[in-house]
Amino acid sequence: MHRGYIKLYRKFVDSGMLSDAPMLQVWCWLLLHATHKPREVSYKGEYFQLKAGDVFASIRTIARNTKNTLGVVKRRLDVLESSHRIERRKTHRGTVVSICKWEYYQNNKSVDNTPNGTQDGTQIERRRNADGTQTEQEQACKNKKKVKKFVPPTVKDVAEYLKEKNWTGKIDPRQFIAHYETSGWLRGKVKIKDWKACVRTWVYRDEKKAASDDPMESIPL
Repeated sequence: MHRGYIKLYRKFVDSGMLSDAPMLQVWCWLLLHATHKPREVSYKGEYFQLKAGDVFASIRTIARNTKNTLGVVKRRLDVLESSHRIERRKTHRGTVVSICKWEYYQNNKSVDNTPNGTQDGTQIERRRNADGTQTEQEQACKNKKKVKKFVPPTVKDVAEYLKEKNWTGKIDPRQFIAHYETSGWLRGKVKIKDWKACVRTWVYRDEKKAASDDPMESIPL
């Protein structure tokens, strides 16, 4: 029975995936199980929508079908996401993996209308809607690329920021760094994206506490 097909491009050879068997297995499994058009799926009695290029699957499912360990699959998914080949979003139903530029690479036309789907390296790699706008999926992947990777500050960075804000002495930079290094730069269960915002929170919190501890504050006028 004909079940359709997926496309693999020659530049796939240059990506290095061919030398990493588990990576090749995971990537091909995702391509083969991605929806080729928007559709509604059911999971545990609930219905929800998937876009073209989406795969609803857990790490355990991928590991079982590719005969790899959970750790091997997780590391490959992390690499695919960091290289902007996929993006993942967690829902209360499970994880949805979206393959970036799915409509661009897996449509029924060749990438640049050249024989055998070859591509001029100078061509901008994007496929647009009929009105010239980017597809929703491509825009989501593009926006994700713009997110700046968090770099933990040094004691000097914190001290300089406090000086810039005229807050020198308000908090101890060493204590600040030690606190967040212990937590792995997490605030609760959320990864910190802006350490300067944390500094401001510490300063405002200490100022509020100092004001509440001031005995003059409790004397009525």
